[in-house]
Amino acid sequence: MTVEILLWFESIRTPFLDTLFLVVTFLGQQELLIGGFCILYWMVDKKLAYRIGASAFVAIGMNQFMKNTFAVARPFVRWPGLTPVESALPAATGYSLPSGHTANAVAVYGMAGFSVHGPLRVILWVVPWLVGLSRLYLGVHTLVDVVVSLLIGIPLAASVSLLADAYDSDRIKPFILLLAALAGAMLLAVAGFIAPGSINPHESIDCFKASGAIAGFAFGFYLEQRFIKHTPKSSLVLQIQKLVLGFAVTILLLVSAKVLLNSLLGEQIGSFARYGLVSLWIVAGLPAFAKLLEPRRTC
Repeated sequence: MTVEILLWFESIRTPFLDTLFLVVTFLGQQELLIGGFCILYWMVDKKLAYRIGASAFVAIGMNQFMKNTFAVARPFVRWPGLTPVESALPAATGYSLPSGHTANAVAVYGMAGFSVHGPLRVILWVVPWLVGLSRLYLGVHTLVDVVVSLLIGIPLAASVSLLADAYDSDRIKPFILLLAALAGAMLLAVAGFIAPGSINPHESIDCFKASGAIAGFAFGFYLEQRFIKHTPKSSLVLQIQKLVLGFAVTILLLVSAKVLLNSLLGEQIGSFARYGLVSLWIVAGLPAFAKLLEPRRTC
């Protein structure tokens, strides 16, 4: 049945539908979501950004843990007769179960949906289902991959929303969240070494990227809440400076630091360190720089 569904989607492909579903699937791609998070966090609404970021990292951590534990190959690898849309292959890395794009979409758009009301909430909650459908059409995931992401992602997003409410009401301290996040990051890193998926280090590398990003986000969150306390809204000049400096350093760390860290630490630990530094820069580094620049602009 799984193969028949994918073959049916393959049979209805057209250039127009290929383009349409590539656009839809991009809504769940990490590059877009990271960029959107940066803009929201640096410039608009820090509180909402923290909620979305926490939801995303919980989903990413669970997603990568399951991928590396079950180590299910992509459908076009398991069934060579299937032909995925070629343009979708660069983003189809790692193992198949569950769908990372769908999990990302549930975590981000679902969490945003908890924070708004009216028609916009409905639209935000429709997006993850469309992203899941796009993964089937493009031939890079099975129906099981997508359904598992939805079944796990929705209650996870709801749980993070409740946890954020408890934090906002001062029932949970930042240090407790830091310890919990670091414990989850370390568990995920261990899974990258010993779970069945670790047999192929290249396939499990996303596990180390995710664990490093979670650890960096947790440290950044604690430092920002405890010491930095930046204000997203500021003068137009400072907003432009934040965007330029923030994205420039982020790209520098993602691209230029890869060769250095991987050569010094190996691909797995190097990926952990690189994505940890990226998260730490986004959540605490750039806000700290902005905090230093603000008085100079207002004096």
